[in-house]
Amino acid sequence: MNKLSIKKSFLKSLTIMMVFFFMLMSILTSLVIMPQLSHIFDRQHIRDSIGTLQLEAELLRRFVKDKQQHLESLAASPIVINSALLASADDPDLLDLLNNYIINTEKAHLLLQDIAGGVIYKTDDKIKGDFSADSNWFEALITQKTSYNFKLLPQEGDELRFILSVPVLYQGSTEGILSAYISTPIDNVFSPQLITNDSAFKLKQNNIIAKTRSDHIQMPKEVSTIMVEKNLELIYVSDATYIEKERDRINGVILSVIFMGFLVSFFIFLLFNIYSFKNEEATTHKTNLLNYMVPICVCLFGVTASISASSLLNSILNNQKYQDVLAENNVQILSVVRSIEQHIEVLNSLRSFWDASDFVSRNDFQNFIAPMLIKHENIEAAIWVPHTTRNERPELEEKARRDGITNYQILERNQDGLEVTAKDRDRYAPVFFAAPKSLSEKLLGFDLLMSPQSKEAMIQAEKLGTSIASAPIEFGTPDEKRAAIVIFNPVFKTTDEGESVLEGHVGVILLIDQIVDTVKRTYFHSTSIFILDITQENDPITIYGGMNLKNMRQDLALVETVNIAGRQWEFIAYPNSDFHTNINNSLPWIILFLGCLFSAAITFTLVQLIRRNQANEQLKEIITLKLSDSENKMQAIVDSTVDGIITINKNGIVESYNAACSKIFGYNYDEVVGRNIIMLMPEPYKSEHDKYLKNYQRTGTKKIIGTGREVEGRRKDGSTFPLELAVAEVKIHGRILYAGVLRDISERKEAEARILEANEQLKLLQESVENIDSMIAIAEAGDIDDDMKIIYASGGIEKMSGYAPHELLGKSPFILQCEETDKKIISKIRNCLIQEVEFKGELLNQHKDGSTFWAHMSIYPIKDAQGKVKYFTFVQRDITESRAVIQEIIRSNVELERFAYLASHDLQEPLRMVTNFTSLLSKKYEDQLDETAQEYIKFAYDGAKRMQELVNDLLEYARVGPDAESYEEVEFLQLLKLTEDNLQEAINESGAKIIYKPEDCPVVLTNPVRLIRVLQNLIGNAIKYRKEGAAPEINIRIEDQQDFWEFTFQDNGIGMKQKYENKIFEPFKRLHKNNAYSGTGMGLAICRKIIEGFGGRMWMKSELDKGSTFFFTIPKQGSKKG
Repeated sequence: MNKLSIKKSFLKSLTIMMVFFFMLMSILTSLVIMPQLSHIFDRQHIRDSIGTLQLEAELLRRFVKDKQQHLESLAASPIVINSALLASADDPDLLDLLNNYIINTEKAHLLLQDIAGGVIYKTDDKIKGDFSADSNWFEALITQKTSYNFKLLPQEGDELRFILSVPVLYQGSTEGILSAYISTPIDNVFSPQLITNDSAFKLKQNNIIAKTRSDHIQMPKEVSTIMVEKNLELIYVSDATYIEKERDRINGVILSVIFMGFLVSFFIFLLFNIYSFKNEEATTHKTNLLNYMVPICVCLFGVTASISASSLLNSILNNQKYQDVLAENNVQILSVVRSIEQHIEVLNSLRSFWDASDFVSRNDFQNFIAPMLIKHENIEAAIWVPHTTRNERPELEEKARRDGITNYQILERNQDGLEVTAKDRDRYAPVFFAAPKSLSEKLLGFDLLMSPQSKEAMIQAEKLGTSIASAPIEFGTPDEKRAAIVIFNPVFKTTDEGESVLEGHVGVILLIDQIVDTVKRTYFHSTSIFILDITQENDPITIYGGMNLKNMRQDLALVETVNIAGRQWEFIAYPNSDFHTNINNSLPWIILFLGCLFSAAITFTLVQLIRRNQANEQLKEIITLKLSDSENKMQAIVDSTVDGIITINKNGIVESYNAACSKIFGYNYDEVVGRNIIMLMPEPYKSEHDKYLKNYQRTGTKKIIGTGREVEGRRKDGSTFPLELAVAEVKIHGRILYAGVLRDISERKEAEARILEANEQLKLLQESVENIDSMIAIAEAGDIDDDMKIIYASGGIEKMSGYAPHELLGKSPFILQCEETDKKIISKIRNCLIQEVEFKGELLNQHKDGSTFWAHMSIYPIKDAQGKVKYFTFVQRDITESRAVIQEIIRSNVELERFAYLASHDLQEPLRMVTNFTSLLSKKYEDQLDETAQEYIKFAYDGAKRMQELVNDLLEYARVGPDAESYEEVEFLQLLKLTEDNLQEAINESGAKIIYKPEDCPVVLTNPVRLIRVLQNLIGNAIKYRKEGAAPEINIRIEDQQDFWEFTFQDNGIGMKQKYENKIFEPFKRLHKNNAYSGTGMGLAICRKIIEGFGGRMWMKSELDKGSTFFFTIPKQGSKKG
């Protein structure tokens, strides 16, 4: 092999390897890497969204829980409880308390109701809605199935508005309901850190939605959670464009790496070609070295790309983890701040209580604050600090002793830290009330003006008129000092001159470490918090926690400055020490491993291809075979065969085509050879053939090769025909050919189709006959007594007569007749057989066991092609049960007529005697009977008359039923006018208006007398059950409902509750007493039965005090529009 051939071999192998490599890399990237990265981004985004949603859901629950506890504290006030028990708002202290109560730093909008839903007191008209006792939520609160009710209101601007309701409890029983209208900026409910430029939140309850601003979101993607207990749905809306941008950025990087690799490889490819042509005298060793440069470059590029992709993915996941940490830090800070604000709300409530009361005793203070301390366990103490002077000091101390604090005196701490009696000075601010009682001994009497922190806070609170917190104060025992703050709210009183002067301060003592620990213990485990009071910039004070700056990553810490009751606090939230900044995520390592493994596999494959290519280049001498003689011999044999033989190459091109094929398809040799075999195929074989060849060559899966099958061919004239085809794969000198042997089977398929159709029809007929319950027998025509024998009997004969089918073969068709069979019927059957005509009739047969049964028999003659009767078919059906049913119906109708006669004559005769004689008795002895006796006689007379009416109605109800013989076509308009004439007196007396459109009235096929009975009852009821002082109005509508006419009668009467809508159609069902409305309760029952007798149905809908609507339908069955 010369050097030039080696160069060409090298270039060929190099080109193949480069194309193969980059095709594989492109396919791998598009099918595996990019979809996997897209899946990672989507999954991470959903996980982040769910995490954010869970954090916000918890914040929302705590926000609502805080308002609930705040409202429950007010509901636990003795003033509120007493008003609910008395259902009265006469107590002026109640009005002062509710009108001055503070929620969200504003006066509350409140509604107090008793357990019946009545309004005791309402502060203003802000609170609106359905507060009736029939509401489901009202009943749930009354029965204590739920502790509160949350009702979302339509959003106004950026305000979240809702109504919160809690029960007023007394000794475990619900005595009333207290509701509050609450409005707050919606952004205050959610964490600002979680509401970014690509996200928003929505609250949804019963189709009412409140949401943060979301107009900046381009591609919204929602994740929701249901707060099941209040049917409140919280939805987190994120912008999917962020994911798309990140995904596009990563995909761009990957594609750039592949493209750069392609450019580098192509540049190397050009250098190799230039080097190869300039150095034809290079040694074999150098040529081999150049050949192996491509696998080396591929390996280096693959490893570099794998490391880059792994590092990039690791960076993305780390960055996402950092964002999660920052978000959780923010939520922790916000949770602590909101927890402190909740406790400040308690202080505001205490201030409202003080403003609403003319005088607050020690018991009043304890009773009011005790429920709040139970619900807000992190409040260490609540205090009342009156401001007093030197002259007022003795009176204040004496007042405390009268309250039972026998050793009460104003105290202060000396230089040694011991409590001693306060020195004489102009002004004091001692703790006068303290709760809980367990801390009273520690707090009562201590002068807070002697504490610099407290003094500064009280002065500032008095100046600003709002809640002010003190600087941190050490609180607790000498062995365990804890940081606490005291928040003061000033209480002013108005003098007789109308001047507002300071009376004192209410305050709460908060242990910050206790509040923070509660929040962390409940919700957060992976982050820590550090709090500083930086009100004095040069002198920050540590309030909570300790922080090691050396071990903390600055980029993971979140610093927020918050105003806490007039003081500036700095919150620093950061991950715990056990947080790993390097994500323990195996995915980047897996991608790195798989990338390197793939690069190694590609490198190994390229090396093997290079070696194989070199070996093939050394075997280029091809052995020439002499095939001319054998090909000529084979062609002669092929042309002489009866069956068609065709060979094609791997591309479907015809290479041989014998004479038999020309006869079959109509094409000659030159028209087919060299063209694709699909010209001889109809659809769908034509469209699928090339795909099948390629699929077989790629996978080796055989569908027809090596086997025979039936297909369709296409002739030159375009007609199609069935073929029997066998295909074999042949290899000649390395070339693959496909040989097909085919035969036209058109005539055979037509014969098979005719046979199959006949067999299917015969099978279907036989199955149908065998499966029916009737008896079918076939007998030969001939002499009735000698030649007529049964030649076939169906399976149904055994069930009917007891004879198995084979027992009747060869027997006379009259075998089932007996002595009791009507001789006239038998004679008629024989005449029909003799005359060779059909017969149909009923006769009595005898069972194999001797019993008899009635049957309906049909006889049909069967003629041959010449019109001669060859057979008779006997079909018999057992009608014993149906004849018995008919007889029973006839007997029942007779008994019913007898009962009707008795009811109309024998039952009514005694009633007529009772009414006649009681009437005579009343008239004849009118002067001799007192008023009571006359009343008794009237009762008897009315009872007898009512009994007559009941008997008449019951008789009419019994007689109502289908009566098609009395049906006639009648105009519905005519029936309406007759009804109006019959009820004219009642219509005039009541002033009733009957409204309908005459052009809508159809012609109906019905019993006119009964239909008038229905119309009179419906219109009469509308007049009878009218509202007092209102004229009845009856609206009649008719609608075409395809097979039915639907009639609607709507009135404006008294109506009824929905639960009676079906019961009123029951016989004798009445909703009113006789002295209110007359009647027997049978009218609507008779009406429904009449309508159902027509084949229609009747129903109604009603609403108490708003009227009733009755509906009924009548089948058309020949009815038409008038």
